[in-house]
Amino acid sequence: MRNVEILNWANNKAITEDSIVLKFEKARSALEESLRRVEDIVPQAIGCQVLVIVNELQRTIFTLDPLEKQVGDDVIALLQQDRNFNDGGGNKVSLKFFIKSLQGLA
Repeated sequence: MRNVEILNWANNKAITEDSIVLKFEKARSALEESLRRVEDIVPQAIGCQVLVIVNELQRTIFTLDPLEKQVGDDVIALLQQDRNFNDGGGNKVSLKFFIKSLQGLA
């Protein structure tokens, strides 16, 4: 894989990770809305339990794994740096940086 292809892959992965978090947040909002409707039509005792679940959902925060995000940011930075200082002949150097960064995930 060439430097530009690796950089594009890394950028797309970051975008994908952010979009996954956004999808989880949208799903949570839809679930909260549905549970609030259920709360209105069930007996009060069950409605109170539903409200507890809604409150827990509201406190839930979806995040990316910080280590994975940091490694991804490092790889992108290294590839951008290599692309700026290289005319394309340094694929082996970029691959070494890429592998070294990925080892941080192990």
